[in-house]
Amino acid sequence: MMMVTLDNYEEYMLLEADGELDEAGRAALYAFLEQHPGLKKEMDAYMSTRLVPDTNMVFEHKESLLKDEP
Repeated sequence: MMMVTLDNYEEYMLLEADGELDEAGRAALYAFLEQHPGLKKEMDAYMSTRLVPDTNMVFEHKESLLKDEP
């Protein structure tokens, strides 16, 4: 069983922000945050670093970005 502690919670927050935390880890992290509500702002800060691509933006001539090798 995963155990989130005051010594390792930042690792769990980073994994969650990167989308790499499994369901068990996510459950452990959010249970830990319920016990330590003062860390929720820190979690929000980690989550605000998450980049989401704009899938509506399309560069129609992307092949023009390729250059021939010498």
